[in-house]
Amino acid sequence: MKGQKINGQFVPLPRQLVISTAWRAASLNARHMLDHLIEEHLRHGGKSNGILLAPRRQLEQLIHRNAVTNTINELQRLGLIDLKPGLGRTPSTYTLTWLPHADGATPADRWRQSEAENYAKTLLAIRKQAKTRPKRRARPKLAVIEPSS
Repeated sequence: MKGQKINGQFVPLPRQLVISTAWRAASLNARHMLDHLIEEHLRHGGKSNGILLAPRRQLEQLIHRNAVTNTINELQRLGLIDLKPGLGRTPSTYTLTWLPHADGATPADRWRQSEAENYAKTLLAIRKQAKTRPKRRARPKLAVIEPSS
């Protein structure tokens, strides 16, 4: 592998991020939104982190319109994105927290913080509890009636 060149664009996903609780706790809608933001980052040559645009109409094509706000909140609480809300008709801008900013600032890596970790653990526990089914109660055995002689 040494000396091989990667053709095309890519976004680095650090191993620590991929095995983190925050990454594992991200819902399917959150993954769709992350994919969209990564694609947007690549569309701008990997140089516009911190000024990534994801208008609500675009997000509604990826996930249900009623889930957009919850998905954004989930990703913020997991520490995977930062959001700078837009004013009026100005769109909100997003930052992928594991990548350097467009202005040269170092990555925030908020997904490593304890608040994000605690939220991720809570999400995983809730989902695990929702998956477990209550144990079936044993069926009552039918009484066998002996014919009287």
